[in-house]
Amino acid sequence: MKKRLVFFVTLMSCAISQMAQTNIIPVSSGEILPDGITYRLPLTTLVINVEAVQTIEKPGPFYKYTERFLGTTDFISESKREWTLKDVGLRYRMDGDSSKCYHIAINKKTTASNIQLNEKGVILSVNQPVHSKTHAPKPLSLVVSDTVIQFDLSQLGEEALVSSSIPKMAEIAAKQIYRIRESRTNLLSGDNEHLPDGVSLTLMLQKLDDAERELVALFVGKRVSIPASRKFYVTPSEELTNHIVFRMSTLAGIVEPDNLLGRPIYLSVKPCVVTAPPVITNSKKMCGHYYNVPGSADVVITDNVTVLAQKTFIMPQFGTVAYLPTVMFDGVVTKVEFTNFGTIKSISK
Repeated sequence: MKKRLVFFVTLMSCAISQMAQTNIIPVSSGEILPDGITYRLPLTTLVINVEAVQTIEKPGPFYKYTERFLGTTDFISESKREWTLKDVGLRYRMDGDSSKCYHIAINKKTTASNIQLNEKGVILSVNQPVHSKTHAPKPLSLVVSDTVIQFDLSQLGEEALVSSSIPKMAEIAAKQIYRIRESRTNLLSGDNEHLPDGVSLTLMLQKLDDAERELVALFVGKRVSIPASRKFYVTPSEELTNHIVFRMSTLAGIVEPDNLLGRPIYLSVKPCVVTAPPVITNSKKMCGHYYNVPGSADVVITDNVTVLAQKTFIMPQFGTVAYLPTVMFDGVVTKVEFTNFGTIKSISK
C-alpha cells in the first residue's frame, strides 16, 4: 500500500511538472502558430560603406594663352570626369535569423513566455524590460553627375565683352589680374591715402580675391570634386573567398557587382574555429529558451592588390545554439537578458 502511494505521488509530480512546462519548438520563418509567441535569434550582417569622389575638370576659355600672359604651364587643357575610390568602411548590424525561429506556447503556470522582442523579432529578454536602441538610417549622399562648370566673364569689363577676338579678351583679362594684384599690394602696404577700417579692409580684400580667382580660372580652368557614398549589405552563411561585393569604375563610379564597367572589389569571410555545445537538432519539442553561442570571422576587403579594410566580427551564424530549460521559470520569475549577439548577458531572480 505504501509503495503504491509513493508511486502515485511520483506520477502526479511528473504530470504537474509536465503541465507547468512551456513548449518551445523550432518553426519555419513566416509560419504562424496560434496561442503563442514566435521569436528569432540574431545574426550578423556586414555593412560595407563605400566613399568615392568624382573629379570634374574643365579648361578655361583662354587656356591657350595661359603661358603667354600668366607665365605658367599649370593649367587644364581638356575636359575630364573621373571617379576615384576614397575609402571603404566595415561595420556590422544585427538582423533576425530566419533559420533560427522558435515558437513559445502560452502557459499561465510558467513565466517562460514573458519575453521582449526588438523590431526585428529578435529576443531581448525574459521577465526583464530592456530599452532597445533604434538608430534612424542616415541619408545617403547624392551625386549630381551632370554638374555644370561655368566661368564668370563679368570681371572683364565692357571692352572685352564686345570684342570678338579671343586673344584680345585674354590680354584684357590678364591686365585686369595684374591690376587687382597691384591694388591688393597697395592696400596691404598702406600706400593708399585713405585706408579703410579693419572690417572694410577685410571685405575689400575678399572681393579682390574673388575677382582674381574667377579671372585666373579663365586661363587655368576649374576643377570640382563631388563626394558620394553607397552602402552594400552582405549576410554570410558560409565562408566566402573573393566574393565581388561591388565594382569601381573611373567613368561611372560605384557600381553593382555585375556591372563590368568597373574593376571588382572583393570580400572574403573566414570563420574562426569555435568550441561550443552541439547544435540542438530535435525539431519536435524542446523545453528551453534557445540562445546563441556565437562564432567569429575574419573579414577582408581588397582590390586584389591592396587591403582596403580588415576586421574580425562576432558572427552567431558561425557558432552553435544552446538552450535554457524552462523549468527555470516554473513557479519563479527568473530574469534573463541577452546581448545583441543572442548570448546570455545576465540571469537573476
